[in-house]
Amino acid sequence: MTEDTQETEEKPSRSARKREALALQVLGIELVKLKADQLDQVPIQERLKKAILDYHRFRSREAKRRQIQFIGRLMRDEEIHPIQDSLKNFKQISGTAQYQLHQTEGWRDKLLSDTNALTHYLDDHPGTDIQKLRLLIRQAKLAEQLKQPHLDKKAHRELFRFLRDNQTE
Repeated sequence: MTEDTQETEEKPSRSARKREALALQVLGIELVKLKADQLDQVPIQERLKKAILDYHRFRSREAKRRQIQFIGRLMRDEEIHPIQDSLKNFKQISGTAQYQLHQTEGWRDKLLSDTNALTHYLDDHPGTDIQKLRLLIRQAKLAEQLKQPHLDKKAHRELFRFLRDNQTE
């Protein structure tokens, strides 16, 4: 083989380089969506972290687009697998939090519609402040009967918060 053919075999095609750059930009977009405390847990260089934080300062869509390209370029210097592992971990945590949210919403709906649900809830959560829970259920039902949307939403929110806080204890 000649020297020219060796270089072309080792060098990826232009399309392959573009696909790789686009994949890095997509990964950069996922990093941009993280909260600041989550971003601190991702193993990235300070320069990339600063670029991600700068992205949030921009208002113009064009400026954000250029910043994403810049982030993608900085991603070339990063070890990708630890970053991807961190993002997977955050998604799993998010999935668990979403499951708990749905469970809490389910309990709230059951407590408002089924009179026996209170007994089942207390069996599952024995340390619950029963008087406070009954008061919140009564307020939510009363707000529904009065057909005042702002009171109804407020009462439902208060009941939800109580259930959520009670489940985490």
